[in-house]
Amino acid sequence: MTFSSLTVSLKPEITLSPVDGNILLQSSRRKLTFHQPEPGLKTALDALKQGTQTPEQLQTLVLETDGTQVREKFDAYLNRLIELGWICHAIPPSSPELSPLAIAIPMVGDYYFDCPEIDWDAIAFTLSRFAYLHQVEGEMVLESPLTKGKIKFSDWRGPGLVSQLSQPQTAASLSQEIPGITEEIAQQFLSLLFAAQMLSASFASPVEEDEEFESEEATPPLVFWEFHDLLFHSRSRLGRHNNPLGAIFPYVGKIDP
Repeated sequence: MTFSSLTVSLKPEITLSPVDGNILLQSSRRKLTFHQPEPGLKTALDALKQGTQTPEQLQTLVLETDGTQVREKFDAYLNRLIELGWICHAIPPSSPELSPLAIAIPMVGDYYFDCPEIDWDAIAFTLSRFAYLHQVEGEMVLESPLTKGKIKFSDWRGPGLVSQLSQPQTAASLSQEIPGITEEIAQQFLSLLFAAQMLSASFASPVEEDEEFESEEATPPLVFWEFHDLLFHSRSRLGRHNNPLGAIFPYVGKIDP
């Protein structure tokens, strides 16, 4: 089970509208027009709004309906939408009426979300020392000053799995920590967090020194940063978040001076 098993969806604030045979995708700042899209491509774009399909499923849909050339065009479109920060990735729920266990949400553009093929027997993962879990409007959210996205959890199991990552965990060991979490779900969970740059990777068993992963504790310039310094540095500047910034006066009229 790999990164490709995650579902993809448009962010809720991205609108999709049919206009004179075209499809218009629009955010508060920009819009993209797909001129006279082929039937399979149109269906795939519509499916992105539903958020129930994986990239492979969408690629197959386009390939079977429109052929290889349009499938390749869809791949390029999807990569562009990810780069714009318009695409969320989620662990598919076990049934349609349930919410995803975890969903990665971009906060800004120039977004990067990718996960290499993982040898699940050989690789262990640990939570990045820069990642932090907090409550936002009644939901638990995982963020990091290293990344341009955040991860929301639908119930207690997500934060529970995160807590286990204070120590190195393989997918097999992580699946034993929380009831109802299979090894397949653990692989999806680790893929999501690793692609979102929330994890550090290491070999599960000792290897030769020249084969080891570079850790945050030994990689310049991260080794020089403390958690609180990097968090303040990233959140007091534009670029890695979508929080209000500057003289926004949020409490005018609410709290007396």
